[in-house]
Amino acid sequence: TREAAASALAAAETNHELSVRALTEANARLTADVTRLETIVDASRSDEDRRRAKTLARVAARMRNKTASAAFSRWAEFWEEAKRTRVAMTRVVGKFSRRREAAAFATWRQTSREARDA
Repeated sequence: TREAAASALAAAETNHELSVRALTEANARLTADVTRLETIVDASRSDEDRRRAKTLARVAARMRNKTASAAFSRWAEFWEEAKRTRVAMTRVVGKFSRRREAAAFATWRQTSREARDA
């Protein structure tokens, strides 16, 4: 029914918002960890340590990008599903509407024939 579809859509939106919030929080934690690690690395003594730190920072940045990419992908999937649901609901409502129109036309046609034949 329309109410069930609306309820399912609202639940999906809520889940989406929770997912985005969780991914945003994870991204913030990763960013804080990277900043903390960069500070620690800057205090390191050797060039080799600095090189390793830069490599670690690149790995962490890739992890952050992966998190952001996952959030966007979930959002895109959510809206594709919402769009598909909306189209399906529009089709169903249209079929119900056309069924009533067809029944009304059939009744009119029958009444017209009876009036003409009388």
